[in-house]
Amino acid sequence: MLSHVQQMTEAASRIGHTDLSARVPITARNDEVGNLALTLNHMLDRIEISMHQLHTITDSLAHDLRSPLTAIRGKLEMSLSSGPPSYHSEQIVSAIEELDRLTDFLNKSSMLPSQSRCAAAHPCPCGPGRIAESDDRSV
Repeated sequence: MLSHVQQMTEAASRIGHTDLSARVPITARNDEVGNLALTLNHMLDRIEISMHQLHTITDSLAHDLRSPLTAIRGKLEMSLSSGPPSYHSEQIVSAIEELDRLTDFLNKSSMLPSQSRCAAAHPCPCGPGRIAESDDRSV
Protein backbone atom coordinates (compact mmCIF):
# COMPACT_ATOMS: atom_id res chain seq x y z
CA MET A 1 0.00 0.00 0.00
CA LEU A 2 2.80 2.46 0.83
CA SER A 3 4.41 1.88 -2.56
CA HIS A 4 1.17 2.94 -4.23
CA VAL A 5 1.04 6.09 -2.06
CA GLN A 6 4.63 6.82 -3.13
CA GLN A 7 3.63 6.33 -6.80
CA MET A 8 0.72 8.74 -6.31
CA THR A 9 3.01 11.29 -4.65
CA GLU A 10 5.54 11.10 -7.48
CA ALA A 11 2.83 11.33 -10.16
CA ALA A 12 1.18 14.31 -8.46
CA SER A 13 4.50 16.14 -8.19
CA ARG A 14 5.11 15.72 -11.95
CA ILE A 15 1.82 17.29 -12.97
CA GLY A 16 2.91 20.54 -14.60
CA HIS A 17 1.72 24.07 -14.42
CA THR A 18 0.57 24.06 -18.04
CA ASP A 19 -0.15 20.36 -18.62
CA LEU A 20 -2.89 19.37 -16.26
CA SER A 21 -4.02 16.39 -18.32
CA ALA A 22 -1.95 13.84 -16.36
CA ARG A 23 -3.56 11.98 -13.48
CA VAL A 24 -2.39 9.91 -10.53
CA PRO A 25 -2.49 6.13 -11.01
CA ILE A 26 -5.70 4.40 -9.98
CA THR A 27 -5.67 1.01 -8.32
CA ALA A 28 -8.24 -1.72 -8.83
CA ARG A 29 -8.56 -1.94 -5.04
CA ASN A 30 -11.54 -0.29 -3.45
CA ASP A 31 -9.77 1.05 -0.35
CA GLU A 32 -8.71 4.39 1.11
CA VAL A 33 -5.75 4.70 -1.27
CA GLY A 34 -7.96 3.98 -4.29
CA ASN A 35 -10.53 6.51 -3.06
CA LEU A 36 -7.77 9.08 -2.55
CA ALA A 37 -6.56 8.56 -6.13
CA LEU A 38 -10.09 9.00 -7.47
CA THR A 39 -10.60 12.13 -5.36
CA LEU A 40 -7.31 13.64 -6.53
CA ASN A 41 -8.18 12.89 -10.16
CA HIS A 42 -11.64 14.46 -9.77
CA MET A 43 -10.00 17.54 -8.26
CA LEU A 44 -7.52 17.68 -11.15
CA ASP A 45 -10.43 17.42 -13.61
CA ARG A 46 -12.08 20.45 -11.98
CA ILE A 47 -8.80 22.42 -11.97
CA GLU A 48 -8.14 21.53 -15.62
CA ILE A 49 -11.62 22.68 -16.65
CA SER A 50 -11.28 25.92 -14.64
CA MET A 51 -7.88 26.68 -16.18
CA HIS A 52 -9.25 26.01 -19.66
CA GLN A 53 -12.12 28.43 -19.00
CA LEU A 54 -9.73 31.05 -17.62
CA HIS A 55 -7.47 30.83 -20.67
CA THR A 56 -10.45 30.97 -23.02
CA ILE A 57 -11.71 34.14 -21.35
CA THR A 58 -8.22 35.70 -21.29
CA ASP A 59 -7.60 34.89 -24.97
CA SER A 60 -11.00 36.31 -25.88
CA LEU A 61 -10.42 39.53 -23.93
CA ALA A 62 -6.99 40.02 -25.53
CA HIS A 63 -8.52 39.50 -28.96
CA ASP A 64 -11.38 41.90 -28.26
CA LEU A 65 -9.01 44.62 -27.02
CA ARG A 66 -6.72 44.61 -30.07
CA SER A 67 -9.23 46.24 -32.46
CA PRO A 68 -10.06 49.30 -30.34
CA LEU A 69 -6.37 49.77 -29.46
CA THR A 70 -5.49 49.74 -33.16
CA ALA A 71 -8.28 52.21 -33.92
CA ILE A 72 -7.14 54.59 -31.16
CA ARG A 73 -3.56 54.37 -32.37
CA GLY A 74 -4.66 55.17 -35.92
CA LYS A 75 -6.61 58.24 -34.79
CA LEU A 76 -3.66 59.49 -32.76
CA GLU A 77 -1.32 59.04 -35.73
CA MET A 78 -3.78 60.95 -37.94
CA SER A 79 -3.82 63.82 -35.45
CA LEU A 80 0.00 63.96 -35.58
CA SER A 81 0.12 64.06 -39.37
CA SER A 82 -2.79 66.47 -39.87
CA GLY A 83 -0.84 69.65 -39.38
CA PRO A 84 2.21 71.35 -37.95
CA PRO A 85 3.68 70.03 -34.71
CA SER A 86 1.74 71.34 -31.76
CA TYR A 87 2.01 71.59 -28.02
CA HIS A 88 0.19 68.23 -27.73
CA SER A 89 2.45 66.32 -30.14
CA GLU A 90 4.70 65.01 -27.38
CA GLN A 91 1.69 63.80 -25.40
CA ILE A 92 0.23 62.11 -28.48
CA VAL A 93 3.54 60.36 -29.22
CA SER A 94 3.66 59.22 -25.57
CA ALA A 95 0.09 57.87 -25.82
CA ILE A 96 1.00 55.96 -29.02
CA GLU A 97 4.01 54.44 -27.23
CA GLU A 98 1.77 53.36 -24.34
CA LEU A 99 -0.68 51.79 -26.79
CA ASP A 100 2.22 49.96 -28.45
CA ARG A 101 3.35 48.61 -25.06
CA LEU A 102 -0.17 47.46 -24.25
CA THR A 103 -0.57 45.82 -27.66
CA ASP A 104 2.82 44.12 -27.25
CA PHE A 105 1.75 42.85 -23.82
CA LEU A 106 -1.47 41.42 -25.28
CA ASN A 107 0.45 39.75 -28.10
CA LYS A 108 3.02 38.24 -25.74
CA SER A 109 0.40 37.03 -23.27
CA SER A 110 -1.50 35.25 -26.02
CA MET A 111 1.70 33.45 -27.06
CA LEU A 112 2.20 31.93 -23.59
CA PRO A 113 1.41 28.22 -23.36
CA SER A 114 -2.23 28.08 -22.43
CA GLN A 115 -4.22 25.25 -20.97
CA SER A 116 -6.50 25.24 -24.01
CA ARG A 117 -3.53 24.55 -26.30
CA CYS A 118 -2.21 21.89 -23.91
CA ALA A 119 -5.63 20.25 -23.73
CA ALA A 120 -5.80 20.17 -27.54
CA ALA A 121 -2.39 18.50 -27.66
CA HIS A 122 -3.27 16.01 -24.89
CA PRO A 123 -7.03 15.39 -24.99
CA CYS A 124 -8.60 13.56 -22.09
CA PRO A 125 -9.59 10.07 -23.34
CA CYS A 126 -12.56 9.90 -20.99
CA GLY A 127 -13.89 13.47 -21.31
CA PRO A 128 -13.87 16.35 -18.83
CA GLY A 129 -15.03 15.49 -15.34
CA ARG A 130 -14.64 11.75 -15.82
CA ILE A 131 -11.94 9.39 -14.60
CA ALA A 132 -10.27 6.77 -16.77
CA GLU A 133 -10.86 3.21 -15.66
CA SER A 134 -7.24 2.20 -16.18
CA ASP A 135 -3.80 3.64 -15.58
CA ASP A 136 -3.62 4.95 -19.18
CA ARG A 137 -3.59 8.57 -17.99
CA SER A 138 -1.22 8.09 -15.09
CA VAL A 139 2.05 9.98 -15.13
